Amino acid sequence: MGKVVVVVLIAAVVVAVAIGAAVIALRQAAHRRRQVQDKQRRSAYERWLDTRATDEDRQRALAQLADAYAVGQLTHDEHDKRTADVLAAVTNRHVQSCLRDLGTAGQQ
Repeated sequence: MGKVVVVVLIAAVVVAVAIGAAVIALRQAAHRRRQVQDKQRRSAYERWLDTRATDEDRQRALAQLADAYAVGQLTHDEHDKRTADVLAAVTNRHVQSCLRDLGTAGQQ
């Protein structure tokens, strides 16, 4: 009887270790998938930043600047300068640089 209990306990430990290893492997695979997805998202965003800004991109940025001015985040002079910068921006990176300290940069 005692040998049977020991064998059952050993089998239980082996199963528990196998389950633990499987859980660890699944977590590692999920982590790797998230890393790849994050890299792909960052890559797409980086490509978008380096593309030429459209009139729509500039209009969205101008609306964000107007909102920031309305709530007092920007002075009149800062708003005027950033508005001119947005209107002269060639790439989305330049447009977004005009918004970076307003908590709205990167909103597409």
